[in-house]
Amino acid sequence: MPTPSLTVSEDRVSEKTSIALCNCIILMAALAPVFCPGCTGPVSAFPEEADTVQVATRVSLAAAGVVPSGIRCLDLFFFNDDQLQRLDAYQRIEGSALTAAVGASRSGKKILAVLANSNADRYRWADVNSLQGLAARTARLQEEDPSHPLGQALLRIDAGRSVTVSLAPLSARIRLASISCDFKDRPYAGAKLEDVRVYLTHVNTSSPLLADSVRVPTDFINAGRLKETDLEGFLYPGIVQARLPAPVGVGVQYPGIDLYCYPNAPDDRGPGTPSTRLVIEGTLLGTTCYYPLEIGLENGRAGVLGNRTYQYDITLTRRGASDPDTPLQPGVMQTQLEVLPWKEPDPLVIPF
Repeated sequence: MPTPSLTVSEDRVSEKTSIALCNCIILMAALAPVFCPGCTGPVSAFPEEADTVQVATRVSLAAAGVVPSGIRCLDLFFFNDDQLQRLDAYQRIEGSALTAAVGASRSGKKILAVLANSNADRYRWADVNSLQGLAARTARLQEEDPSHPLGQALLRIDAGRSVTVSLAPLSARIRLASISCDFKDRPYAGAKLEDVRVYLTHVNTSSPLLADSVRVPTDFINAGRLKETDLEGFLYPGIVQARLPAPVGVGVQYPGIDLYCYPNAPDDRGPGTPSTRLVIEGTLLGTTCYYPLEIGLENGRAGVLGNRTYQYDITLTRRGASDPDTPLQPGVMQTQLEVLPWKEPDPLVIPF
C-alpha cells in the first residue's frame, strides 16, 4: 500500500492540511506572547498591532536597604491603567545584583508591578492576564531565600519614561540583637542557659504577592512548638530557627540572629489565628525551659507586619516555662523591642 502523502498534484496542499496548518499558526501566534524569552533582555509580551507604539521603560531599583545581597531576578508586569487592568506585557530578567532594567510595552498609561527575587520560574505566570489575577497569587515562605528576600512594588507610570521603583519585602524580619541571663537573688544565680535554640512558632507561611491584598492568615507551621517535620519543605530551614554558639550567662551576647515570617496581624484573633511568637529554648540546670514572646505589641497589640524589623534585646531573669506555648509570668524576662522599617513603604495605593 503506498505511503499517505500531504501533497497532491500541482504542488498544492490538501484542503484539510491547509486548515490544520492555519490552526497551528494561529495557536503558535497566541502562545508567543506568553512564552517569549525574557531572560536575555526585554522582550514584549503583547500581540503586534500596527496602530500602537512599542516603547521601552527604564526601571531603576531603589532597594539598597531591602536586599543587601542584591537583586538576582525581576518579573516585570505592565497592565493597562483602565477599568479592566489587562496585562499588556511581561518580562523576566535575570542577572547578578541588578540595579536597573528595561521593560518593553505598548505606549500609554500603565500600572507596573515588579517582583524581585521570586523563586517561581517565568512559566508560573503564564496564565496571569490582569492585575486582579496577579493580586490573587500568593507567595510561600518555604521558597524564601533570606539573602535575597522576595520584594514587590506597584506604581502607575507613563510607558516609555524612566521610573524609580522602591521595592518592599513581603516578609518581616525578627532579630535577636542581644541576650543575657541575670538570675541574681535566685537559688540558681550564676547558672547559664545551655544548648540554646531560637525559633518562631505559629508562623504564617502564605502572603499575597501584592501588599495591598489583605487576607487573614490561614497557613501556619510550628503550631505551639518547633516541629522539625514542618520544616522539611523549606529551601532554607534556617529562616525560622537558629542555634546559639555558646551558653548564655551574665555576659551579654550579641548573636544578631535574623528570622523571617510573613505578616500575621488580623483585626480579630481567634483559635485559627494565633500570634506569631519568638521562642528561646534552653537547658537550665539539666531541665529544658522555654521563653515564648508574642512578637509585635505595636499600639498595645501583638501582630507582625511585613516590611518591618522587630529587633529584641532580651534579659532572662527567672526560670522559663515548661511549655513553649504557655505565656510567661511577669518578671521572667525583660525585653526591649524596637520596630524598624525594613524600607519605607510606597504611599501610592492602587486598587484592584
